[in-house]
Amino acid sequence: MSSVFGLIRGFYIARTMVPADYGVWSLVAALLSYANYADTGVNTGFILEVPRLIGVGHMDQAIRVQRQAFTATLLVTGVVAALVFTGSFWPGLVAGQYGANLRIVAAGVVVFGLLNYYQVVARIEDRWQAIGAATIATTIVSTAGVVVAGTVTGHLTVEASALFAVLGSAAAVLMLFAGKRSAPAWQVDWAVLRRLMAIGLPVSLWPLGFTAFQNADRWIVAGAVSRTDLGYYGLGTTFGLFLYLVPNTLAMVLFTRQIAAFGATGDPRKSESIVLPPIQASGYVMAWLAGAMVLAMPFIVHYVTPSYSPALRVATLQVIGNCLLFAMPVAANYLISTKRQALLVAIVGVVALFEIALVAVLVRTKLGIDGAAWAVLVSDGLCTGAVVTVCLRLFDIDLRAALSRVCLYFLPFALCLPVALLLSPFGRVTDVPSADGAHLLLLGIAYVGLSVPLCLAASKMSGFLAEPVVAARVRTHLPGALSTFLLGRS
Repeated sequence: MSSVFGLIRGFYIARTMVPADYGVWSLVAALLSYANYADTGVNTGFILEVPRLIGVGHMDQAIRVQRQAFTATLLVTGVVAALVFTGSFWPGLVAGQYGANLRIVAAGVVVFGLLNYYQVVARIEDRWQAIGAATIATTIVSTAGVVVAGTVTGHLTVEASALFAVLGSAAAVLMLFAGKRSAPAWQVDWAVLRRLMAIGLPVSLWPLGFTAFQNADRWIVAGAVSRTDLGYYGLGTTFGLFLYLVPNTLAMVLFTRQIAAFGATGDPRKSESIVLPPIQASGYVMAWLAGAMVLAMPFIVHYVTPSYSPALRVATLQVIGNCLLFAMPVAANYLISTKRQALLVAIVGVVALFEIALVAVLVRTKLGIDGAAWAVLVSDGLCTGAVVTVCLRLFDIDLRAALSRVCLYFLPFALCLPVALLLSPFGRVTDVPSADGAHLLLLGIAYVGLSVPLCLAASKMSGFLAEPVVAARVRTHLPGALSTFLLGRS
C-alpha cells in the first residue's frame, strides 16, 4: 500500500509541476534520499549490537547502547543539519532559489535520523505492525499534503513537495514514539558511540553508495542541460525506482535467511539455493515488466503526465535500465551477509565512475538526455553482471562458466524486449480514451501471447523450472514478499 501511495504521489507531483520545476525536484529528492544516511551508521550499529547483547543476557549493556544510539542520532544529524542549513544561505544557492529547499533538507536530516532510530527500537520490541502503520502513514501524509497543496494553490511548488516529504516522516516518528516501551535518554559514552559507528558505518556504506550510484547521473545531467530537459530526465526515475521495489522486496525477505545460512557454517556456498534461483526468477519477472512498460509508456505519459511527452524515449530507457538491476538486491545482500560489503562497494564505485564519465560524454552529444539514459542503461547492466559474477565465483563456479551463467540470467531481456519492440509500432495513442484502452488491452494480450511462451521455453531449456528448490522457494517466500511490497515492511 505504501508503495502504491508513493507511486501516486510521484505521478501527481510530475503532473502538477511544470517540467522545469520537476527537474529541480528530482535533485531535491536525491538530497532527501542522502539524508537517510546522515546518522553515519549509528542506527545500523544499534540494530546489530542490541539484539546480540539481549541474546547473551546483557540487558544493562543493551539499554546503555540504546541510550547512546539516541544521543548519537541527535548529535550527528544535528551537526549535519546545521551544516546544510548554514550552507543554504550561500549567495549562489539563494539566487538559484535552492536555499529554501536546502533548509527543508536540513530539517529532514534530523527527522529521518529519528525515524531510523525509532524503527530500530520498534524492531527490537517486535512491533512490526507499528512499523507497517508508520510506513503507510508516511506515504499517506506526504501524498495527501501535496494533493491538497496542489489543489488549493493550483500550482505545486518544489518547496511544498519537499516539506510534505519531511512531514510524512515526522508523522511516522510521532507514531513510533507514542508506542515505544522504553523512554529515550540523553547519555554520552564516547567509547560506546565509537563502537556503534565502527559496527554500523561499514554496513551503511553499501546503501549510501548504491543510492549515490542511482543518483549520480542526475547531477551530471543537471550541469549540462536546461531545467526543462532535467525535468524530462527526472520523470523516468519515478517509474524506474518503483519497478526496482519488485526485486528489492524479494531481497528483504531473503536477507535474514542468507545471514543465518552463513552464520551457521561460515561457508558462503551454503546460501546457493537462496541466491541463484531468486536471481534467475527476478530476471524473468523484470524482463517481462521491462517489455510491458515499453508498450505501456506511450499511454501512461500521454494520459498521466501529458506535458512530458518529449520525455517518452528517455523515460522508457530509464525504466529498462532499472529493470537491468534485477539481481542487485539479492546478490548485494548475499555479499553483505558473507561480510564482503567492501568488495561490493568497490565494484559499484568503479561502475559509478564509468557511468559518470559516460554520462558526461553522451549528454553533451546530439543525443542529449537520451544519451545519458543510454549510459545509465549500459552501466546498470555492467553493475549487475559484475556483482553476480562475484557471487557465482563464491559458489566455486569457474570464471568462464560464471560468465555463461550471467548471460543466461540476462536471456529473458533478449526475449521480451524484442517482442515489445516488434509490437510497439502498433501502440500509437489516438486521443480517444476508450479506443486507447482497448488498443492497450490488445497489445497486452499479444505481448503475453508471444513473450510468455518464449520465457517458458527458455526456462525449460535452462532447467530453471525443473529445479525442485525453485517451487519450494516460491511457496516459502512469495507470501512474505507480497506482504513486504504492499505494506512497506522491511
